[in-house]
Amino acid sequence: MQHSVESKGVKVAPPFSFRRKEKTPGQFEVVRSDLPGTTDSYQRWSVEGVAADIKEAICRVSDSAFNAEDNANIPTVTYELPDGTEIQVGPDRFKVPEVLFQPESIGKCDLDIRRDMYNSIILTGGTALFTGVRERLERELLEVAPQAAKVKVTSPMNPIERRFSVWIGGSILASLGSFQQMWMSKSEYDEHGAALIHRKAP
Repeated sequence: MQHSVESKGVKVAPPFSFRRKEKTPGQFEVVRSDLPGTTDSYQRWSVEGVAADIKEAICRVSDSAFNAEDNANIPTVTYELPDGTEIQVGPDRFKVPEVLFQPESIGKCDLDIRRDMYNSIILTGGTALFTGVRERLERELLEVAPQAAKVKVTSPMNPIERRFSVWIGGSILASLGSFQQMWMSKSEYDEHGAALIHRKAP
């Protein structure tokens, strides 16, 4: 989504890089902020956060494979960037989510795990909030899956749980006593190297 916006000549400014100053009631001007200690990685992370918000706010999943040429005249929607710049997004609203639909990827995995993969797909994260994403993914998987395979795509019903399931699961895992025994401290890493992880968590 970031590439899509910037390809139109719009530069996505991270929220920390400016402040909006009210000139007259209802009218604002953008004043750039000079933060010399800001790292490039933090700036990239901030811009990616804006791009993620654009994606989650306006992107939609097409009922079938989206063809940009057939939908070139699709109505645009307006999104206001943090600095007040308004952008118009048309077919890219549907084009960006298409990267999610590659059901044939399971066929590239080892044969002995394909059945489990078809039956154990969990959608999490902000992208999983797209309306219809679970239904379409399940439908496309059924088209390519062997007849004997059971296809199951699940996602939490609660939007907050769906967005943060990975973090929730990670926190639960990290709180288990058995998992804490598998941790590798920095001093252990310095002494034994990365190979130690195979002994602590075989």
